[in-house]
Amino acid sequence: MVQRLPRKVLLDTDLHTAALTVIAEQGIDEMGIPQVAAAAGVTSAPVYRRFDSADDIVAELWSTVLRQQFARSARAALTWNTAPAEREWLTNEILHPSIESQALIEVLCASRRLGPAGATIRSDFEHDLNEIITSSARVPPVLVLTTISPVLGSLMLAPLAPALPVSVVNTYSRFIDEYARTEHWALESRNMPYAAPTPIRWATGENALDDLRLAAVHVVGQFGVANTTVNRITRRAGRSVNTAYRRLGSKNDLVAEAVSMALNSEFGFSGQENATSMPFGRADRVARSLQVLRNHIDERNLAHRSFLLEALLAARHQRDVEAAVTDWFARVTDRFEVGITALGLADTESLKAIWRYRIVAGIGSLVLSLTSSQFTNRYDLMPAVSANDAVLASLLPARF
Repeated sequence: MVQRLPRKVLLDTDLHTAALTVIAEQGIDEMGIPQVAAAAGVTSAPVYRRFDSADDIVAELWSTVLRQQFARSARAALTWNTAPAEREWLTNEILHPSIESQALIEVLCASRRLGPAGATIRSDFEHDLNEIITSSARVPPVLVLTTISPVLGSLMLAPLAPALPVSVVNTYSRFIDEYARTEHWALESRNMPYAAPTPIRWATGENALDDLRLAAVHVVGQFGVANTTVNRITRRAGRSVNTAYRRLGSKNDLVAEAVSMALNSEFGFSGQENATSMPFGRADRVARSLQVLRNHIDERNLAHRSFLLEALLAARHQRDVEAAVTDWFARVTDRFEVGITALGLADTESLKAIWRYRIVAGIGSLVLSLTSSQFTNRYDLMPAVSANDAVLASLLPARF
């Protein structure tokens, strides 16, 4: 027989903990009133007396726990050198994310496709982000965003690539110190190389496969991996279900296949890098980063950004998607190390740490850009990337 908890305890502490646990361990799409009740050790009845839907639970979690979790994380990153206690707290959150931090990432990433709770979350997030930017007088706005984005990227990737958050923790203080006291040539718009954004296209030459894969990108970006079905994909593609199963196997097979292509295009990797193609020079790094981000921020590529974020979200809970993501990290890391070795570069650990830092910052930028329109509409994103590269270059020998 299920042991019922006192109503007051259930409604206050245990109910929130149960909901956070379900979101962190199973994903926000699997969070419903029955699942929360089971995690709390009660029947569904007392939970239904309090909430009408899972959307109501998300709204309460945001207002009571998650909003404060975001604000504390952001401010801890910005005061890394001046608040030792907060630095220690954030370090622990990055290396061993709490259920609050894990749930925060889930909720932020899915906020654009949630109901009324999602609209509230996005509005509050933009308000809080603006407050943080306004109160951080020592750091320009674009650098506030550049400092916050690795925190979000680290929390997103923590279950998938443990080495990435560790490298971020080890280099945070140096980056932030440089941001606080260095004049960045990149903050001048005249220094920005420009190339017009273009739509991202993935083509194999097989029309049926291309149609299905592109349809999957749109459907996953709109509904999330858990709510994507083969029927939805085939309707969007204008192809038969039999064609889908013959070409792709299952829904998750298609998602896994598209993950690598999305990650490659996100970070400018073809998967076939060699010693001569790796971008080690500052100008090369800036040009590539700027063009990749311009392409993705372009509204024509909104589906691509949404898909990539949903795939990374699903990888935290689904083994086949996780395998595709971790395989991509392994392959590109191998290519990166081959390039370093072939060029005979020194200080390889610093180069690896910087490369990892750029990945978590890039993924964190996806979270920011899809949660807050300020990221793309109010502030110029391009200087943030260039300033990041300028700081990275200053931490390496001049030859790099």
